[in-house]
Amino acid sequence: MKRAPRSRQRHDLYAKYHDYDSEISDLLGECGANMYRVQEGKSIISNETLAALTGTNYLKSAPSNPAGTAEPTFISAAGTSAAGADAALVVMPLATNADAICNAISKQTNSVDTAPTVATAGALPTNPTGCFKTSAVVGALVTGTNYAYARI
Repeated sequence: MKRAPRSRQRHDLYAKYHDYDSEISDLLGECGANMYRVQEGKSIISNETLAALTGTNYLKSAPSNPAGTAEPTFISAAGTSAAGADAALVVMPLATNADAICNAISKQTNSVDTAPTVATAGALPTNPTGCFKTSAVVGALVTGTNYAYARI
């Protein structure tokens, strides 16, 4: 049995994990939001939609949600989605198999087995990416919902 050349093995391994890691960030539009801030000289406002990034070519297309139908949403550090507040996070609610997906994201991004529970805006995670579950209404976030997130 022939083995693939080492360079091919490394490429396959890189492709497997690079695609998976970048899927989370790309899915949440993090890269597009950061490019927008640098090139436009202002932050995405928390009540903006993805059209602010796709319509101006910062994202090629709106990412789809593999665990539900909701689009990513920009929220402020207070968890609100209000005009005039700079967005601090981009979140995507998870619906299908939400607990398992959220725990898997938390394990990969933050090395914890269970996603943290958030009850107040002050308890919103500070890691660059991850997942959390709300135990109370936090601004525009719904109680009992799992959210994948990326800081922007």
